[in-house]
Amino acid sequence: QLITAIGLLPDHLKARVAYTIAGAPKDTRYLEHLRKAASKTRINLQIILQPSDLNLSEIYRNSDLFALTSVPYKNSIEGFGLVYLEAGAHSLPCLAYDCGGVRDAVKHKETGLLVPTHDIPALTQALRTFLESPSETLRMGQNNLQHALSRNWNDVLHDILSSA
Repeated sequence: QLITAIGLLPDHLKARVAYTIAGAPKDTRYLEHLRKAASKTRINLQIILQPSDLNLSEIYRNSDLFALTSVPYKNSIEGFGLVYLEAGAHSLPCLAYDCGGVRDAVKHKETGLLVPTHDIPALTQALRTFLESPSETLRMGQNNLQHALSRNWNDVLHDILSSA
């Protein structure tokens, strides 16, 4: 869905996007599907499989934004979203779908932007916001750093138990 959203950006903004996917492969057919979709929409896509901790840290350092658009799948939804805080520890703002426990990790318009799940036009607009407002992007990244550094397991456990 991110590839589709990037593809809907005006050409002058799309040209500024380099989309890197880092992680463990789950399905090689899906990875090929992503490559084809990126090629079709003329998106600069890089896929880095099983990066080392050092490589992952370098990927974060070379990024301006962290985007993870988790969606509910069967009986599974995104939990707390620790990876959003990991991105925050690298001063990156986050872009995510507002589902599951993501809103506990990403504070809308403070540490990043949350958009309705599966809303591709809203996702594209959020990308535009980040690309066209570098000072806001930087502000949200700094806020996310402070948010990430302020969290600890006791806080997370308290939040979970108080919402139950």
